[in-house]
Amino acid sequence: MADITLKGAPLKTIGSLPAIGSQAPDFTVTKVDLGEINLKNYLGRKIVLNIFPSLDTPTCSTAMLRFNQIAEQIKDILILCISADLPFAQKRFCSAQHLDNVQPVSVFRHPKFGEHYGVTIIDGPLAGLLSRAVLLLDEQGKVVYSEQVHELSDEPNYSALLAILGISTSNLKDIVYEWQNNLAFREAFKKNPEQALKSSGFTVKPEDLTKILAMLKLDKSMNEKLDDRISK
Repeated sequence: MADITLKGAPLKTIGSLPAIGSQAPDFTVTKVDLGEINLKNYLGRKIVLNIFPSLDTPTCSTAMLRFNQIAEQIKDILILCISADLPFAQKRFCSAQHLDNVQPVSVFRHPKFGEHYGVTIIDGPLAGLLSRAVLLLDEQGKVVYSEQVHELSDEPNYSALLAILGISTSNLKDIVYEWQNNLAFREAFKKNPEQALKSSGFTVKPEDLTKILAMLKLDKSMNEKLDDRISK
């Protein structure tokens, strides 16, 4: 059972994510054309499971866009975007946003998925929906990375996932994106920029840190002041 929050209010999930190194449970989910697929049919390539409550929330829709970008960047990976949304809503969203690189699938017929992966929310206003989590499976279906996002309004740690995949994330735009969209990263960065970057999988040269601090300081979309360390 995982302890998570929704805008600070505590919630619980039905269980815990599969352990690193374990075989991911097989599952059946429904595609946007109402056909059924099984995990075992996709083994032989790396698979990302992007699990979330609903596309009708800002964080989930933003994360879908980001995962679509990742799938475009890494051609030999499959990203399944898994929620309890109806397939009709998933198809409509992906069509409107031109998301051609990810595969949305629904658990509306398959509640066992949430049980087997420990992600069904069991209390609060979102009870019955899935929590926000990310898993990376290797070609044999073993779990090599997992993240249970603690606060449902936060996005996943994309940088850590990309680091596991061996993708450099030293691009300044990626760091600014994390700053703007990941509250946990932003708070950690304000306390210790070097440690926050390292923990999130960013590879940054010491001489580039000054440029990063300056870029974030000038970012006009921030809704809070930086601490003294950043403003120096």
